[in-house]
Amino acid sequence: MKKLLVILLAVAMLFGVTAYSQKPVAAEVDNVTGKTVYFVNAGPDDYYAQFGDAFKAIGAAVGLTVKELNSDYNPEQELANVQDAISAGADAVAVITAGSAGSAASIAAANAAGVPIFFIAGKPELIEGTDLTGHVTDNFVMMGYMLGKWVAENYPDAKCVNIPGFLGQGTAEGEIVGFDMALTEAGMQPAVLTKSSEWQRTLAIPIAQDLIASGQEFDVVFCCNEETYFGVKQVFEELGITGKVLVSNNGKDDAWPDTLPRFQEQASDETKKACQADQIREFRWSPAFAEQNWSLFLLPVWSSFYLDDDNKPQSILVNGQSGQMSGARRASMKHAKKVSMYILIAAIIIFALTVGLGLLSLWVEEIMTLAIFGLVISVLVGLAAIYPIATVWSINRQPK
Repeated sequence: MKKLLVILLAVAMLFGVTAYSQKPVAAEVDNVTGKTVYFVNAGPDDYYAQFGDAFKAIGAAVGLTVKELNSDYNPEQELANVQDAISAGADAVAVITAGSAGSAASIAAANAAGVPIFFIAGKPELIEGTDLTGHVTDNFVMMGYMLGKWVAENYPDAKCVNIPGFLGQGTAEGEIVGFDMALTEAGMQPAVLTKSSEWQRTLAIPIAQDLIASGQEFDVVFCCNEETYFGVKQVFEELGITGKVLVSNNGKDDAWPDTLPRFQEQASDETKKACQADQIREFRWSPAFAEQNWSLFLLPVWSSFYLDDDNKPQSILVNGQSGQMSGARRASMKHAKKVSMYILIAAIIIFALTVGLGLLSLWVEEIMTLAIFGLVISVLVGLAAIYPIATVWSINRQPK
């Protein structure tokens, strides 16, 4: 199984996926040759298809048979595929989950049959008593964040709309969080979220049509992938919609022609700056491009989360270059109420002591001043009990 894990890591890293191993893995192929692995793909997206193609090519190179099944973004079909793979005698199963919630059943089925199960991309859920063999993934929050940073730097006054990918896997949710983090960090409003295109062009078309029909004001559309981008672009061209900026993740060769106008625009701007000109016209540039490749930029970032009062994780990103932190700043009202209660109890104790001193001053007049001082202190401490709750309320009412 160690060699199989190496192959899965290689497949993931071909698409910018990183993983960590504490011990060096041996390079023998003896425990792999002749084995059969079933690859359960999440859906019919071209991006996912590349995983399958790479997996099969690497498997063939080491004598491993890779058979692919597709879940069509249906968690029930994912479980059925895993069960079919087990029944067919799979030596291991690798899954891109169709839904994190449904992945727990797939893991339980594999555990019960004693078949190793690996997951790629979206984080799977576990039922108590079950475990998975391995998991490799991208930082989808960072993917959305980097794209949001570009939008904020180039269109700081823009109103944004986000057409997310398939919800439930965790990948699209990560992009949503990262994109909005970057906008909020720049002082912009979070993107307006539409229905999910489920990474598919055919579903993106009616979403784009509804967006235009709604009269929603927007300048930038974050299309979750290139298929969504092409669907939105088709609608905008058919309706004559211009002056809008479309951005996406998961680059494809089909999108290369659409990048050329941006190159032309940037070259014109750089020429204008180099010449220190106020205007430029009839700019001509005929570049030749060779060996175009989509590149993954890995920037240092620390990511973590904290649990809010509802026990929901709130993501935090720290830029490894600038040290700037992004994320929802939420304060705990539960903790504030507890602190306020302690302060109020202290005020009550001080007040009780003050009353005692006041009664005692009926016989010892010299301590009357001390009793008055204690009364003032108890009132001030009592008022201070309001501060934690007021502070938390002020923080949480600010935009996330």
